[in-house]
Amino acid sequence: MLKLNFFLVLSVIFSGSLFAQSVSLTIHYDSQAYLSDGSYQTTQFDDLFVRDQQNVWFSRIFPPLLEKLHNNQVEPINKHLDLTSSARWIHKDNSTKGEITLKLFNPKDRTLVSVPKIEFGSVGFDGNWDRAYFLFPPEYLKKMKKTESKQDKLTGYNLDRYESVANNQETSVVWNRDLKIPEKISYKNKNGLLIRNISVTVNSKDLAIIKPWETLGKTIQREYEDYLD
Repeated sequence: MLKLNFFLVLSVIFSGSLFAQSVSLTIHYDSQAYLSDGSYQTTQFDDLFVRDQQNVWFSRIFPPLLEKLHNNQVEPINKHLDLTSSARWIHKDNSTKGEITLKLFNPKDRTLVSVPKIEFGSVGFDGNWDRAYFLFPPEYLKKMKKTESKQDKLTGYNLDRYESVANNQETSVVWNRDLKIPEKISYKNKNGLLIRNISVTVNSKDLAIIKPWETLGKTIQREYEDYLD
């Protein structure tokens, strides 16, 4: 029985249904929108994304000069959370019932804030582990039409393109089958007034990645309730 359970666990893990390759990515966000006053707005920013089997980390990447200015603006410790500067550290306990925890790390004052599950939505996390871990839930691809499969000549990665139209929105995803991440996600509403593009660059993978949650050093532990008015 023990031997059977051992190989059952191995088959689940290596089938890719639970875990994917550990990676460090740079995610570039680019949105373009026509506003009601006739103006045209473009927003761009980058995030660092790091994952291993049980952890996902998102943190904003600031240009060097802006990062120095940003980190020097230390506010009183009991003031409102700075959700732009704070990294999101999502952890899933795979040894129990898959409990998900969320902590925010603010590099300004080195606080590590535990967020209760009921407040996940307040800090921009919908509680969907697959959306955080894979950036785009793989089960969503089953509802989309695969339009292309190819191997990238430069990286060697196997890529699939999926497309769908629903709720007046066109969605396309270029999915990296090897790393189990999207290389690009594009959203466009039918009238063309809003376009959002998300593109991914691989920084490192497997043993080469640096796990930010392991290099935090000394932190100040706080609770989310400490910041509520």
